[in-house]
Amino acid sequence: MAAVFSVSLVPAAAPQAPAWALTDAAYPPGYPFRHGGWAFAEGCTREGFETWLCIRNQTWPNRYTPADVKCKLEVWYITNAGLLDKKYYDLPLGARFTINVNAEIGPGHDVSFLLFLYLNKLGTGGIVVERPMYFAYAGRGGHELWQGGHVAYGFPCRRDENSLNKDPKISAPGDEICGKRFYFAEGTTRQDSERHFDEWICVLNPEPEPAKLTFNYMIEGEGLKTVTETLPPQHRGTWYVADHIGKNKDVSLELLSDVGVVAERPMYFKYRSVNPARPGRAWYGGHVIMGLCPTWTNYDEEYSCAAFPFAPTTYIPGMGWGDTWLCLQNPHDFPINVEITAVTAGGIMGLVKTLPPKRRTTFYYPEILQELGASSPGAGGFVVRLHQESHPNGVQPYAFFMERPVYMEFDSLPAAGQTPSGGTTGRGRYEARGGMAEGCTRPGFKCWLAMNKYVTKFNVKNPEILGERWDDPTKQDEVWFGWECIFPADSSPDPHGPCVQRTISIAQTKRAGISRWWETYLWLANNDFPDTDLTIRSNRFTERVMVFLYRGKWAGMHTAMP
Repeated sequence: MAAVFSVSLVPAAAPQAPAWALTDAAYPPGYPFRHGGWAFAEGCTREGFETWLCIRNQTWPNRYTPADVKCKLEVWYITNAGLLDKKYYDLPLGARFTINVNAEIGPGHDVSFLLFLYLNKLGTGGIVVERPMYFAYAGRGGHELWQGGHVAYGFPCRRDENSLNKDPKISAPGDEICGKRFYFAEGTTRQDSERHFDEWICVLNPEPEPAKLTFNYMIEGEGLKTVTETLPPQHRGTWYVADHIGKNKDVSLELLSDVGVVAERPMYFKYRSVNPARPGRAWYGGHVIMGLCPTWTNYDEEYSCAAFPFAPTTYIPGMGWGDTWLCLQNPHDFPINVEITAVTAGGIMGLVKTLPPKRRTTFYYPEILQELGASSPGAGGFVVRLHQESHPNGVQPYAFFMERPVYMEFDSLPAAGQTPSGGTTGRGRYEARGGMAEGCTRPGFKCWLAMNKYVTKFNVKNPEILGERWDDPTKQDEVWFGWECIFPADSSPDPHGPCVQRTISIAQTKRAGISRWWETYLWLANNDFPDTDLTIRSNRFTERVMVFLYRGKWAGMHTAMP
């Protein structure tokens, strides 16, 4: 998620509680400027779960912000019984701040979060928030504990009374904090002797009215099934998808609400590998994703394009073996065509697939490569777009929704009692860039950045431009592509201070075995910043891949794109 910046206008001498406040609480004393916040539906402190909030504070002194600026973070902890607690935290400037949720609220809770930033002085400010979770999942019982972890970006709360850059289209008076429509392309309730998936839907209702929820399940091979539920005001709700649609279904979801809510979909699994090097092996873990909400963001491009820099299909040295899948959701009443473009050692290659109406469609990525006549590329990278030749006028405001589930077995981490493995998902970005709040290179954690520059319209549609310098002997030391990616959480308050500018020359790219078309580059951050917590920023298309043995006991992985 891109950074959220705002400029406050006028201090409120006697501020009124916003219409959506959970109580009649006013601004924190001495902090009259409120900036946009973040919301999460999922969180858990039950036995076997540990939940964290990672905050990247992008407020620092500059030409718009005085040197004596201070930041206060407000966090609401909301459970299925209502508001549990509200707490304030002093945030360091231009750095990372971490909250141990288990320690803050105690054990035994399913919890959602609202976070807001307050400043004491007129100025610019913003935060990026991620919520990593680690677990030994028991579910409803009947199986061994599944180790793993997952992470999600928060949903941006756009209501900001004091924002200079307030967009009336998305923050007009009367708008809710959150959204009324969410899409999830991936989902499965498969359960048999070989594999087991538990899919859940978590919803936060921060409003003072009940939320009437409509679950439109788009089942692969079957079609549409609708279920309705009601969520009390200012509560969290959790639903087990198999209770709604039955077991052994592959499904996408459109979730509708009559008031603003936030929705996430955690999944926990015992996955059966189809990777040729690890056939039939059981891989364990979980992944989570925030629902895609068309209400708040300009997705004119993203609705018709999803790009992924990381798509493992073979063995990646130092990481492991992977399976990558493409899950596509067509919410329309008519079929649409999409173009899947892969960048391979043989060049840019693509094919067109048709998505049936009101359905979910699934592809195994190595089979796509095989259909293209391309070899499996290792770390991978691909783009899926609306096929413009089939739909010259487009089908805006949205076209299709997509996720990329990945399952892996690791080659360098032990795991007690089971294969060291994990999984992740992601919905892709058209041109991702911005801040990442999480990152760790402490013992037991490996933090990679999967970087890719080919995913823009310009590069895919004009590949010959990329090759102009490739064979010119006088150009071999020129930078092929690069990023300003990372700085430690305890660095200078100036986030433009100590950091690494990671660039790759043409010669380095060739030595790494990356062809002129093959532009996925994996950078292991541990080599530059060992044994620390990190925040990351990128001005290029980047996905953070973390593989871990959490507290020396739970193996897994998670990924994130800003």
